[in-house]
Amino acid sequence: MEIFFEGDMIAVRNPEDLPRTRGNPSLASGVFPARVELSLTPISEVYEYSAHMTPESRMLGEKSGDEHWEQIGIVNGEVHLGGETYGVEQSMGQRDQTHGVREWTSIDYWLYYVVWFSRELAVNPAAIIMGDGRVSTGGFLFEKGRNIPIERIHVLEQEFRDEVLPVCSRLELVDGLGRRHVLEARAVPVIPVPFTDSEKNVSILAQSFGSFKLDGVEGGYGSFETLRRKPRK
Repeated sequence: MEIFFEGDMIAVRNPEDLPRTRGNPSLASGVFPARVELSLTPISEVYEYSAHMTPESRMLGEKSGDEHWEQIGIVNGEVHLGGETYGVEQSMGQRDQTHGVREWTSIDYWLYYVVWFSRELAVNPAAIIMGDGRVSTGGFLFEKGRNIPIERIHVLEQEFRDEVLPVCSRLELVDGLGRRHVLEARAVPVIPVPFTDSEKNVSILAQSFGSFKLDGVEGGYGSFETLRRKPRK
């Protein structure tokens, strides 16, 4: 799979300012020409979430789309930004595709992590957590070339800043083999993407990279994404 982009990219000193640069261009520290040329070579089979979810999880998950595919791979290529060139060699990566409508402001809370430890170990938990405690569970554990469904997710700890921006979390994952795993995560700087509906409800999609530990194994890195509805004042 080839990935190509060419255009301008906006730089900001504070990642949380990025969504506000359209209304306030002074927040941008610069605009740079960019070209991204990458290739992804799959090392896993394609995993489709809904095929491994319970009927209740599929029903609750309809607010975030109908079908969702993931595939892990190795990324190579180059990123050219503002006159500098950055090589990408034998890095872990992932591609995904979702079909359906996402009702951003009707979801109380979701989490979606894409975490790589090595070519033998990765994990991709996803959950929608309703206000009444019901949970839509999806995702998988990639272990030694095999995709193993995640059947249940329990949030043991979760810390947010300003009620919507993730700081850290600790999850218990129960896989399709009946094994229990503990995934610990800590977010790095966050880009908050706001969504507002016709009734002025606001949800914040927080995009961040994170550092992760799975069952005591350190060194995991990848996407730390959450969606939280802002409390109305």
